[in-house]
Amino acid sequence: MRRLKRQLRLIGGYAKDSASQKWFLARHPPRAPLWDRSQTLEQRIPDAIERGSSYLLNQQSMDGSVRGFLLVPGASTSWLTAHVSLVTEHVPYLDAFRERAADFLEHCGPDDGGWGYNRRVGVDIDSSVQAHMVLLNQERSVPTFVYEWILASQHAEGGFPTYAPLGPGGSAEHGWQQPHLDVSIVVCEWLRRYNLAPSRRSLLVDWIHSQTANASVPSYWWNGQQYGLWALARASLLDERFTSAITDPLDLSHEAPDLPMALTAALSVGANRGLVAAKLDHLLSLQLDDGSWPCARCLRVTDSKVHSPDSDTGGRRYADKRRVFSTAHAIAALQVVQSDIHRPLLIDE
Repeated sequence: MRRLKRQLRLIGGYAKDSASQKWFLARHPPRAPLWDRSQTLEQRIPDAIERGSSYLLNQQSMDGSVRGFLLVPGASTSWLTAHVSLVTEHVPYLDAFRERAADFLEHCGPDDGGWGYNRRVGVDIDSSVQAHMVLLNQERSVPTFVYEWILASQHAEGGFPTYAPLGPGGSAEHGWQQPHLDVSIVVCEWLRRYNLAPSRRSLLVDWIHSQTANASVPSYWWNGQQYGLWALARASLLDERFTSAITDPLDLSHEAPDLPMALTAALSVGANRGLVAAKLDHLLSLQLDDGSWPCARCLRVTDSKVHSPDSDTGGRRYADKRRVFSTAHAIAALQVVQSDIHRPLLIDE
């Protein structure tokens, strides 16, 4: 009976979210990009950031959440709200956005035992860590049991899974409970940022280095390497090994969110200046006139039978048709370019 109720809740939730998405697309269809080549990069970027920020503010619900993607459990709320807030934490236009997002996350997390893709499914490590960082950035309290549960999910070799094995010391029953590089890097940033559990972080860093020894970042939940490279950049774990290795992923990135994620990583290691400038110009050309960026099929639901992902890993790919995920990464990358260290890239363009 419990299983039947859960299935009915998921089916009902998907139907509701699907209708909501169709209504959104009817009201906000993708409209032609605005591309003014008469302006320099230095002139175009502030306007692009402001218009993209306005789009995100308009997509935020009254409770502080944003929604996007549309998987079998429905649209994402908890994870996407936390992720967008974390990605854009250095964008001044979105200060109020992040405060309202923290209101939503603070309300739902303690009641649910943590945070997940949305409130219809179980909590996961990745969503919970990102929500934890957003709340701490906003000086909100986080229940101690969430912190303890996340740390307890670390595998003996150092990595963290998406879903923790059941029970104390439980073993992984499927691929979703195996250590995932894209999740582990975000956990590493959480531990570094707040100086938590130094010995656990040291073990985790060693594991991450072992998984990226050939300067590639195989992601479990994402197409290609771009998300993993973005996460490494945010965790300050990109080193000189990636300076040349990042050229191919950047060169092969033509759409959001892959392009801004690759740009963020390339900027952090000082990659090929000419390629970065060309890709930056292309990113600006993709912005629609409502301030958003179209989203490619980037999120992959990997079969739980898969334990070690590679370039041929199968699984259905999803785009965020509400364009929230792609827009957040685009304006965050542009905000990095606006920093003092990268301004010569604009002035010399």
